[in-house]
Amino acid sequence: MKRVQREHFETELDCTEKGEIISAASQICSLAPYLQDGLLYVKGRLEQSELMQEKKHLILLPRERFWITKGRQSVKSVLKSCLVCWKYSAKPARQQTGQLPKDRNFVASKGISWKFIPEWSPWRGGFLKRLMRGIKEPLRKMLWSALETLEELSTVLTERKSVISNRPITYDSDVLGEPRTLRPSHFLLPRHRET
Repeated sequence: MKRVQREHFETELDCTEKGEIISAASQICSLAPYLQDGLLYVKGRLEQSELMQEKKHLILLPRERFWITKGRQSVKSVLKSCLVCWKYSAKPARQQTGQLPKDRNFVASKGISWKFIPEWSPWRGGFLKRLMRGIKEPLRKMLWSALETLEELSTVLTERKSVISNRPITYDSDVLGEPRTLRPSHFLLPRHRET
């Protein structure tokens, strides 16, 4: 961990070792890092909590299980460089909708009234469409070049169900020390109910 920190945060380590203030231009300045036993730790807002010390202050490393600096930007850059993701997120050309033929204009004559969900209105069901998109898009990306067996398809759908269940209900802040956002899995899985 010390070696990795030295590779990524050498300037910040030098500053803290000398007792100097870390430059505001540093990507970890806002995390208020401090040095303990030769490792950089992140200060949080849980100092007065009864949590164990390793839960209050995380070791600063650009890896899993640790505080990941600029995590969202890293994910976005990977998604932008993924050819399959780029292909499926491309928007189709806009085209003006043509007129319906006479034989399809039956709404008045049959007494049928259509009620559509307006676009951009999550309070009218749009959020369900967004959840369905979270299932359909990965399926298209995974299955575009191969026909899967029923067992493989079931596995893929189970994985997608897990991903959807672990999505935060609202915006998940990346500010250190903020409470974690509730996810549907907190209500579905027994191991989450305890935390």
